[in-house]
Amino acid sequence: MNIIKSIKTTTSCGPDEISTNLLKINEEYIEAPLSYIVNLFFASGIFPSALFSTKIVPIFKKKGSREDKNNYRLIALTSAFSKVIEKMFCR
Repeated sequence: MNIIKSIKTTTSCGPDEISTNLLKINEEYIEAPLSYIVNLFFASGIFPSALFSTKIVPIFKKKGSREDKNNYRLIALTSAFSKVIEKMFCR
C-alpha cells in the first residue's frame, strides 16, 4: 500500500486505461491480489510484455499555430500497474 500511495496521483490513463487515481481509490481491495501477482512475476522471472506498452500523446505547447507539429510535445503514458510493479522491484 505504501508503494501505491507514493505514486503521483493522476487522472490520465496508460494503455490499460487505468489511472493512478483509480488505483489509489481502490488500494485496499487490490493490495492482496496485486501482491500475489507481483510475487509470481518475481518468482518466474517473467514480466508481461503487455505492461511494457506505452501510449504516446501529443500535447499542444500553448503557443504558435496548432497546425505546426513543432508546437507539440509528446507525453508517454505507461501502465499504472507497471509503475507499481517497477517500484516494488526496486525496493
